[in-house]
Amino acid sequence: MNSRSLRNQNILRYIFFFTVIISTLVIIVSIPRITVPLALSYILYLITSPIYEKMIGAKIPKIVANLSIVFGLIFIIVSPLSKIIPLIENQSQNFDIYLPKAEFYIKKYYFMAKDVIETKTVYKIPRNFLPDILNASKGYIKEVVLELPKILGNLLEWVFIIPLLLFFMLKDGNSFKRLILKITPNSIFEKFYAVGHQFNKKLGGYMMAKFFEASLLGLMISSALTIVGVDFALILGLIAALTNIIPYVGPVLGSVPGILIVLAKYGPGNMFYAVFIIYLVANVIDLAIIFPILVSKIVDLHPVIVVLSVILGSQYFGLVGMVISIPCAAAGKLIAEELFEEFYLT
Repeated sequence: MNSRSLRNQNILRYIFFFTVIISTLVIIVSIPRITVPLALSYILYLITSPIYEKMIGAKIPKIVANLSIVFGLIFIIVSPLSKIIPLIENQSQNFDIYLPKAEFYIKKYYFMAKDVIETKTVYKIPRNFLPDILNASKGYIKEVVLELPKILGNLLEWVFIIPLLLFFMLKDGNSFKRLILKITPNSIFEKFYAVGHQFNKKLGGYMMAKFFEASLLGLMISSALTIVGVDFALILGLIAALTNIIPYVGPVLGSVPGILIVLAKYGPGNMFYAVFIIYLVANVIDLAIIFPILVSKIVDLHPVIVVLSVILGSQYFGLVGMVISIPCAAAGKLIAEELFEEFYLT
């Protein structure tokens, strides 16, 4: 085979390889109903595959190891949900009655502060500034909180789909990897394998670390609010855990519902200050101790890239998009570095 024929063959391999990869990604992304459970299944696969390999290494039959992991995850997920969902439904029934009370206190102290500032300075604060913000945000907060039981109920659909996908990923994951590597052009084989390995490592490690971080934060807040006797402690802890995945603004968003509830029910007194301190201390512990130990070493990205990746993730895939946006951005950075090294430093 002459050099020209060999070059044409290599070009065709590149075209076929990238066509398969891009087409697969486009199909997955274009069907959101399968994108989310498939992404979650893949994340669980990355987390559980080391356990699966160790079980196989310990001479446990593959089918037994596979089913043990799948049913173990089903129990871990379904058991808490079956207990949490009724509690959340019960607690969320009267949640909306506190929003008007909270709005009253916020407006009251806003106008008091506004009068003081305008008396001592020449700056005029727009009268409708805060009311406009409240009108825009209270509907969103109310909708999110009241829809929380429904959202959790919809997770039951995933409880059946995700274990099935995970079962086949564990069963056929290595075969699929061999198939992808088989069609990978020889000239980029090592680079593609290395980048894929690093991507899986970053994504799996990040998701595991973020899960533990969010769980610890939610547990701290729920426990502390329960101790001081705040209503909706379970919901507020869950909201704090879920919003924790959003960099920078997540702690603020997670604190707002609890502070509003306490302000509405107890007014600006000792309980209000106690809850404010609980959120402050919990988030300081998270940012100063838990996050650096569990998460920051896995992802090395500029803050602007982090914010933009989260915005894009939420735009296209909602909550799950926020979760996977950062490790995907880190993987993109890894790929860009590999390409730069390949084409410019060699």
